[in-house]
Amino acid sequence: MHLSKRSGIDWFRVLLGGKHELSGEGEEKNAQVFDITSLDTYDLLSFFVSILSAQAWQHMGLRVKPGTDKVEKDFERAKIAIDCTSFLIDKLESHVEEKDRDALRRLLSDLQINYAKLSLEKQEQSTAVKKS
Repeated sequence: MHLSKRSGIDWFRVLLGGKHELSGEGEEKNAQVFDITSLDTYDLLSFFVSILSAQAWQHMGLRVKPGTDKVEKDFERAKIAIDCTSFLIDKLESHVEEKDRDALRRLLSDLQINYAKLSLEKQEQSTAVKKS
């Protein structure tokens, strides 16, 4: 997406004032902290899509929770993150290039398919336990 490709910088660390590593160079540089509200609205939406999609993967139990070695599932939070991601993508689609639009659609499809599959598995497990 547009925001994440800029200079190969890890935006999460930059915005939090941490250190980042420039891609390909292998050396760390001190990040310059800036006011996030100075970003263009569409860059912010792209940034929020990145954050919410990462949260959705995490809440579906498909990504380890940062700072821990734990996988935690919370399907209610995953659904909220996916629904918000969908809303933001709808707002972004007409303002990004076709390749980025396709990437956003694939991301949303992947999230929705995985959520449906995992929710069905959870429901089947609950049904099997009740029958026992």
